Parts: sequence; structure tokens; C-alpha cells
Amino acid sequence: MKWNQILLSASVLLISLWGNAQTLVQEVPSKISIGLTQSFDLGYRISSADAESTWMKNSSDSIETSTLTYSSAVKLQFDLNDKISLRTGIVYAQKGFNYKSGALVGFDRYQESYSFIEVPIQMLYKLGQKKNKPYVSLGTSAGYLIKSQAFYTLENSTKEVKMPLSSDLTKLQVNGILGLGMSFSLDQKWTLVSEVNYTQALFSISNGPLKKQLFTAGINLGLFRYF
Repeated sequence: MKWNQILLSASVLLISLWGNAQTLVQEVPSKISIGLTQSFDLGYRISSADAESTWMKNSSDSIETSTLTYSSAVKLQFDLNDKISLRTGIVYAQKGFNYKSGALVGFDRYQESYSFIEVPIQMLYKLGQKKNKPYVSLGTSAGYLIKSQAFYTLENSTKEVKMPLSSDLTKLQVNGILGLGMSFSLDQKWTLVSEVNYTQALFSISNGPLKKQLFTAGINLGLFRYF
């Protein structure tokens, strides 16, 4: 089963779990916290094409490679009980990929970069009863492409040039999110979180015969304050 099918199924499961969350909530006061998070990621894409365009996929796979990206966010978390939390917020996310050095004639370096504003919805399930708790997360996010551009340097030049990407791109994106994290309770008001997460677009960023689904995998750090 392809990754996008797995994440799509996971998103459907999330909606189902949320629909039944009220039956899981214990009779304890819910808690609300707000936090800032920063993610350091490895960005790349999954490519696919029909039989007639397989040569395009093979060519793309041979010259493209991963790149370092990041995302910054303001998150709002609702602790429904000691085990289950709902997290949402506003995320500024950078995604993209590099071209291997020397892959394009005349270019020393070439990178495609995509900037998104995303709204995630994640369900967290905490494990154990200790003060510091591991957790697993499952969710989805809706994103809007606000900027797409290429960064490159020409051969025998150190000057970096920025160029808008003018190809026909899909502005709206839906992503699946998987995470494994740890929450560290600093005191009654402050909590530090560290999470390894994987985010993948369920649809292609490009509308041509060669499909590219962007994904990121990395470490997300955050600090939350309860109210």
C-alpha cells in the first residue's frame, strides 16, 4: 500500500476517533495550553507518473535529492483527559528539494522551495501515568501555497539568484501527519515537548504528467503554557 493511501486512511481514522472522543473523556476538567514550536526537517518528494511519462520520473529521480527545511508554529492544545489531547494551530512550513550538484548544465546549485500556511488537527494519545509522558500523534492538515521559488547559483559564480516558479502548481494541499513524541512537565504551567514527525501531502504539488507529493521528516520542539 502506498504511503499516501496509508496517510489518507489514517486521516479518516482520526475523524472517526474525534467523533467518538466524547465517550472517551473522563470526568475531569479539560486543560488548555498554548505553545510555540519549531521543526527542523528533511524535505523531499515522492514522484509518480503514468506509463507514457515513466522516462520523466526516472530522469527526475536521478537528479533530485533531499534538502533541509523547517517549520514554525503557534499551537493550541486541549487536554480532554489524562490520555487524549487535541492539538491545532497555525503553521508556517518550508518544503522542497534540491537538484544534485552538476545535474543541470550551467548551474552549480539549484533548489526548489515551497512556503505554506497550514492548519493542522492532531489527536495525541499519551502513554503511561508518569510526570513525563511519551505519546503518539495522528492527524491531518490543510495548507495553502503562499510562495514558490527556485534558488540557484551559476557555474563559476557564488552569487545566489532567486526566481519565482511559474509552473502550474496546486495551491491547496492536504497532508497526513504521524508523530512520536515526549512531553516533559516542567511545573504546573509549563511543558516541553519533543517529537519526531512525518508529514506528507496526499496530492501532487504539480499538475503535469509527473506528479510530486512533498513530504518532510524531522524533529519538532515546543514549549507550552497551561491556562
